[in-house]
Amino acid sequence: MGWITKWAWAVVLVTTLAACNLTTSSQLTDTPTPEPLTSVPSATPTSDIIPTNTLTATATFTATVPQPPTAVLPSCIPRVDWKQYVVLPGDTLFRIAERGNTTIAELTTGNCIDDPSKITAGQILYVPNDVATVTPRPTQTPEPTATLRPDERLEAYAILSGDDGTQGPQVGCGDSLILQSLPIARSEYAAENIETLIAYFGTAPEGTNTPSSSADFYNPLHGYNLSVDSITIIPGQVDVALSGEMILSGVCFDAILEAQLVGNILYLANVNNARITLNGTNLISYFDMSGDAPDDYVYTRDKFNLPLVP
Repeated sequence: MGWITKWAWAVVLVTTLAACNLTTSSQLTDTPTPEPLTSVPSATPTSDIIPTNTLTATATFTATVPQPPTAVLPSCIPRVDWKQYVVLPGDTLFRIAERGNTTIAELTTGNCIDDPSKITAGQILYVPNDVATVTPRPTQTPEPTATLRPDERLEAYAILSGDDGTQGPQVGCGDSLILQSLPIARSEYAAENIETLIAYFGTAPEGTNTPSSSADFYNPLHGYNLSVDSITIIPGQVDVALSGEMILSGVCFDAILEAQLVGNILYLANVNNARITLNGTNLISYFDMSGDAPDDYVYTRDKFNLPLVP
């Protein structure tokens, strides 16, 4: 009987093992195949605005610089409380200021004048003081020599080319300054004579620098439109402020140009020294090529071989 029992247990064991293998195999083969993932539609926000690439908003910044408030000047009120003066032919504001013991600045302010050069004969000006009267002269054309007595004509220096100091002070490259009686009226005011002479030389004939006689003078200031802005005469010195263009043409010409201009200013002011500016710059800076002349340079009569005033 013992072997039967052992056999029976063996059968049971084999059966059990087979069942286990079956179960395991079933579990392995019956594993469900995962289903493919299906995308779930997500909620998409809708909008009535259709985006477009051409309507991209861009912030723009504009810098604004604050401007200072515009100054409002009070209206000019003429000085009607001053005396009245009627402008004469040939008058300039400078001449009126000189004869009236005042200044151009005071007259322009008191009469609301924008451009001091634009006054006309017959115009009424207000002046703080009495203006000394003078004989009226034409503005453009000087009086003919025949109508002026010798003692009425203005005497000034002219250039005699090639004279080399024989008949007057030697200047330039062998030339001379010669006193001549000019066809313009002389004033009792030195400053007015200076202004008149500078204007006269600017429009007078050029003359010749190759004279055939001692009467053939040369005018290097011909064509120069120089204006006198102010003249101040103190004992021994004259200060003159000019404006305009100074055109230089070479050593010899420049020397006689300077001599005629400065020499006559010294002569008519009857002083030994002159400080002259052109457009705010000392006149010497136009003629001194070394650049060593000081800004406060003062011309003297010695420079042009002129006789000194006692």
